[in-house]
Amino acid sequence: MYHPGKYKEHDKALNNLITKFNEVANELGNEVQMYFQEKENYRDDGGVIFTATGDKFLYDFEKRHKYYVNCKGLKFHTLGQFERKIKKQEIKLAIQCSTNEDCLVLAWHEDYKKETKEYLKSKTEDGKGESNAKRFTKDFIEISYDHLEIMYNIFLNAFKNKTFNCKSFVLVSTPHGKYLNTPIYDIECSDLIELATRQNSNYKEVAKIEIKRRMCDK
Repeated sequence: MYHPGKYKEHDKALNNLITKFNEVANELGNEVQMYFQEKENYRDDGGVIFTATGDKFLYDFEKRHKYYVNCKGLKFHTLGQFERKIKKQEIKLAIQCSTNEDCLVLAWHEDYKKETKEYLKSKTEDGKGESNAKRFTKDFIEISYDHLEIMYNIFLNAFKNKTFNCKSFVLVSTPHGKYLNTPIYDIECSDLIELATRQNSNYKEVAKIEIKRRMCDK
């Protein structure tokens, strides 16, 4: 970590997320669980386990102190990740939480690998800065801490379908361009109902699931 003075706050934020996520997971069947990497290995921050098989993937976690204060407050249209983290094959996911810990953004390393490297200097605690390569992706999703069931479903999709990339977000595209590669969780209720009832809809079943989760028809 290039900001060692923030270790304590980083660990507290991550443990808070893990606690809240696992509470939601327990309510939904406990098929996936998050855990914290208690022994510092300077590689990953923890992992997610698929309880049915014991399979797991590791993640990199960061609490943002600038540029992402709260929900919908991310100052950029892309999400960055250092190449030094992306090239660690065992780490599949980047998680960044907002300063006030009410929202987080997820991006899979597989999606970063599709992008070109850029060299932009980043600030470090010692003032020297870091000029290592970074990559930026538009394939990320924001999730509120009030709706961590979305993250649970994303992880479950990833394990069951072996899609450790943005496909796990369940992306929807519709005719006439209203939705283009849009996560099912961001589709308006009226459009979900249409997708669920349309004869030739490719998204009928996932729309029904999302309608039930949100109780759109109430």
